[in-house]
Order: sequence, then structure tokens, then C-alpha cells
Amino acid sequence: MYNRKVIGIRIRNLRLKKGWNQDDLAQAAGISTKYLGELERAVKSGTLENLETIAAALDTTLSELLAYSEQLGQIEQSHTLIEIVDMLSKRTVDEQKSVSDIIEIVLKTFDQKK
Repeated sequence: MYNRKVIGIRIRNLRLKKGWNQDDLAQAAGISTKYLGELERAVKSGTLENLETIAAALDTTLSELLAYSEQLGQIEQSHTLIEIVDMLSKRTVDEQKSVSDIIEIVLKTFDQKK
């Protein structure tokens, strides 16, 4: 079973990585822009057929799209973690490393207070 919030985030991230807006992806996948927006916001769940079409338009596979969902779903069904992953996915590797370093410092501070 996949997490529709994670799938929506993944679709949006892949779309943005291609430099596409929702209209571009909707046209490439043969779906309406409204429906795509609802998928990205997790208002609706996509059918496997639609997700496969969207994945193909994004130059990935349905398996990779769902594997990403499963991977994040196993971390925890936490909205906060998903949002953090979403924010970091839009940043450069150097920026991600800087954020990781900051998190590490904060967590060490928390551990010292225990």
C-alpha cells in the first residue's frame, strides 16, 4: 500500500526537477491539471494506471514511484518528516549537508539536556 501524501510529494518533486508546471505534466500524462493538483496535494488517490502514465511522463517507472513511497512510509507515517524531506529535496546537496550538520548539533544539544 502506498502513502498518497508521499506519492503526491514525489510527483511534484519530479515535475519541478524537469522544470515543468502542472499544465506541462498534465498534458504529457493525458490527465487534467485539476486532477494532477489533487494528486499532488493528496486530495485524491491515483489509480495505478494513472500513476504509471504520470511516472512515464516523468521519465521514471511506477515501481520507482511506489518504492519511494514505501521507503518514506517505512521511516514513519509522520507528516513532519515528509515535509522535511520535501523541503530538502528542493535544495542542493551542499545545502542538504548544511541542514544535516545543523540537525546533528541540535540533537546533540537535546541529548545533553537529558
